[in-house]
Amino acid sequence: MILLLETMVAAGFDVTLFVVRAQNGNPVTIGIDRVDLHGFSERFIRAFQPPNITSSIVLKLRKASRSGILFRPYDLYVGVDPMGIAFTGPLARAADSPLVYISFELIFSDELITSQEKLLKNQEVFWSQRARRILIQDEERRDALVRENDLGDDVFSYVPVSRRPTSIDRPKHLVREQFGLPVDQTLILFTGSFSTFNGYLLLPFIVPKLPESCTLVIHSRTSLASRMGCFVEQLSRSHNVLLTSKPLDPMEYGAFVSSCDIGLALYQASYDNMMHGKNIYHIGLASGKIADYACFGLPTICTRLPGTEAYMKQYKCGECIEDLCDFPAMVKAIQNKYDIYSAGARRFFSERLDPVKPMATFVEEINGL
Repeated sequence: MILLLETMVAAGFDVTLFVVRAQNGNPVTIGIDRVDLHGFSERFIRAFQPPNITSSIVLKLRKASRSGILFRPYDLYVGVDPMGIAFTGPLARAADSPLVYISFELIFSDELITSQEKLLKNQEVFWSQRARRILIQDEERRDALVRENDLGDDVFSYVPVSRRPTSIDRPKHLVREQFGLPVDQTLILFTGSFSTFNGYLLLPFIVPKLPESCTLVIHSRTSLASRMGCFVEQLSRSHNVLLTSKPLDPMEYGAFVSSCDIGLALYQASYDNMMHGKNIYHIGLASGKIADYACFGLPTICTRLPGTEAYMKQYKCGECIEDLCDFPAMVKAIQNKYDIYSAGARRFFSERLDPVKPMATFVEEINGL
C-alpha cells in the first residue's frame, strides 16, 4: 500500500485514505505528504452494510459522518479488498466517479458460512463488475476472481505483493555471528505469522529431517501468545533450531533475511477463516514472503500449489514439496547448485516480483479514467 500511495502522489494525486483502526486503539500513521488519513473502527464500517445493494448506505453514511469528509467531490474511488469495495462502491456511484478495485484477498462463495460473509460477497461481486480497473497480483489469481465474480479479463492490471528492490550493506553472516554458528552452516528460514495457513504445523515433522549441515531459523515478527510460544519453544530445544521474535524494521528485516540461505513457504489452505481456503491455494504472486526471499537471492522450498509451482519451475529458484520425506533431498539439491538457484531467485524477482514499474503503469491507467 505504501508504494501505491507514493506512486499516486508522485503522479499528482491528492489522496484521502480511509482505514480500519487497530483494535488496540493505537493511531494509524502513514507519513506521506498529500495523503490525508482517516481511521474508522471496523464496527463503524460494518454498521453501514446495507441489507441489500442500494444507495441507502450513502444516506446512512452521510447522516453518520459529522465532518462530511466522506462526501467531498472525489474524482476517483479505490476500494481495497471486499470490504473496501463494498464501502466505496456506493460512494462512487453517488458521486458519478470511476471505481477501482484492488484485490489482495480473494473470498469464494462456497467457503462462506455466515449471512454477513455472504452479504459481503454479494456486494463484492456487484461492485467489482462495475469497477473500471482491477489490480491483482498475477494471472493465477485473476483467473480465480474472473470465474468467481463473472468478470471480463480486460480490466486487470498486475502488481505483485512485494517490496521495492533493496540493497543491504550488512554482513552476509549476520545471523551466524549473532548466534555463534559456523560459516558453512546452511540457514533455512521460516518467517511470518503463526497462522495455520502459514504451515507452522509442518515444522515438527521437518525438524527431525534437517541435515546436520543445516539450522532452521524461526522468526516471528511479533511476540508469540503463551500456547504458541510453548509450541515454538519446544521446537527450539533441538540443537539445530533457533527462535527469534524481535520486531525488525524493513531494513533490519531485509538484512536478517539476506543473511540466511534458503526460505520456507509452507502455505496450506486451512479453511479456518474465509480468506484461508482457496485464497491460499491460489496464492501465486500474493506471497510477500516468497518475494522477500527472491529479493535477497534465497531459493525457496514451498508447498506444491498451482501458482508457486509454475514459478519455481520457470526460474529454477526453488523446489516444491509434496511429501515431507523429500525435504532432505530438496535441501541437498539446492546446496549442490546453490549459485544457480540463488541466481534464479534474483531473476524471478527482477522479472516478475519487482513492483515499481507495474505499479507506475497501474497508476497511469487509473489516472486516465
